[in-house]
Amino acid sequence: MRRIQPNTYGSGRQLIQCLQSFAVMELLHNSENIYIHVPLLNDAPIVNSRAGEFSFALPDASLNQLSLTHLLSLLADRGSQIHICFRENINTLLLEKLNHPSITLSQRTSIYPPGWVTESYALSGVIYFRSDRIEFFEDEIKIFTEKDDVDKLLLNAQSTW
Repeated sequence: MRRIQPNTYGSGRQLIQCLQSFAVMELLHNSENIYIHVPLLNDAPIVNSRAGEFSFALPDASLNQLSLTHLLSLLADRGSQIHICFRENINTLLLEKLNHPSITLSQRTSIYPPGWVTESYALSGVIYFRSDRIEFFEDEIKIFTEKDDVDKLLLNAQSTW
């Protein structure tokens, strides 16, 4: 497990790059189940490949940026079951973009446990997907890659559904 404090110099960029790397890993080998529990859900840019560094993983080599909804739709098309729990209201356009049989949406007052959990890794902490950026709020964001730790977080996320 690694801990990063979001409000320290450079940590926001580090966390965004980490989330971007995890998204690309999912494109290369998608998880069967993905759990996203966030207070705010918008179509944030999640994979930035303007220099072509992730073109090998993107569905179209000319694509230089991948939004959250595009990523989740691609993963759903590839067989991932995606469970998204959010607190704030989301707009109709976002609902339409996430309209897929493999994507389950649930608006709740409690988003516990907050974060992004897959079968290979987990980010534990509060993530805000804004329309133009991703923000992290919490004393610290924990990044888990050890199988036992990830499995515990996955079971915890599954138990809320």
